[in-house]
Amino acid sequence: MCRPDRVILQDVLGQTGMLQFMQTQRESVAVPTTIHCDHLIQARVEGAADLRESLDENSEVYNFLRSAAAKFGAGFWGPGGGIIHQVALENYAFPGSLMIGTDSHTPNGGGLGSCSVGVGGADAVEVMAGLPWEVLYPRHIAVYLTGEMSGWTAPKDIILYVAGELTVSGGTKRHRGVHRPRRAHH
Repeated sequence: MCRPDRVILQDVLGQTGMLQFMQTQRESVAVPTTIHCDHLIQARVEGAADLRESLDENSEVYNFLRSAAAKFGAGFWGPGGGIIHQVALENYAFPGSLMIGTDSHTPNGGGLGSCSVGVGGADAVEVMAGLPWEVLYPRHIAVYLTGEMSGWTAPKDIILYVAGELTVSGGTKRHRGVHRPRRAHH
């Protein structure tokens, strides 16, 4: 269990995230949190026109996020304020920090030495409410490859086989012992 330094929410998951946070009955977020309005802007024509269109289509969402951020002490980056992955990298990532975010590009913060992890909305809300962030991981995974590749077998064939074995149904969050794959033939 650990305690992140920051939570970043993009506008799509930020909606449900803020609604879930309201259910905690907390008066404010427990860790610095920001909402970034960039995902609802669709690239259709060009930047300025696309932004105007998004403001028209999503004004209710943006107003909700703006007011929820103000009420609960979160920062708000409105439409046109920047793309979440770049804003987070330039403004919030720093060496040794732990940042979680509801955007798949959150790990970009690692470029500045931050441990930055993309998470689901429920994980983000729990941290916003003051709970520690828990990460489940297997105790260990060991793969031993023996023998030689033959015929038309390529290294990619081995990688695909091992990846398939490790991600089979029921293998998630499970301990794996030694596994010696059969020799690949093509």
